Amino acid sequence: MRRLSLHLLALATCAAALPAQQQALEVRLPGERTVTLSLTKLRALPSDTIRLVPHHGEPTLYRAATLASVMEAAGLPLDSLRVGRNAWTIVAEASDNYRVAFTVAEVDPKLGPSKVWLAYETNTGAIPASEGPFRLIVPTDARQARSIHQLVRLRVVDAAR
Repeated sequence: MRRLSLHLLALATCAAALPAQQQALEVRLPGERTVTLSLTKLRALPSDTIRLVPHHGEPTLYRAATLASVMEAAGLPLDSLRVGRNAWTIVAEASDNYRVAFTVAEVDPKLGPSKVWLAYETNTGAIPASEGPFRLIVPTDARQARSIHQLVRLRVVDAAR
């Protein structure tokens, strides 16, 4: 009986740790360096409430940080990506392998009107598992093809290579 209790305790501990592990965004930077941004770190960034009207369903309010501030938190400010001859691109990857790409110029608020937000929670709590753990919202796009759900990773790549 004691052994069963210990096993159940171990399973409960693992189950409790699982959501925390899933609530982190992986950011792969040039030079094969990877940074993990926790939900706590994302919540500490300047944020705003963004409204998204999905293809199907009701409008939802999300708490989100700009993709520019997320990249800065990962240690790669956008100003540093505009230097040199590289064609830096940020590729956002979803858990179902759907990918979208943004040039640095699109994401940098100093260079254009595009807005790209990384949502980490709704106004009522966590993003539902069917959409989360994170999602991108691009309200300046005419269609929602780049407002991807189930975002798990950002990769910075040189599109010229």
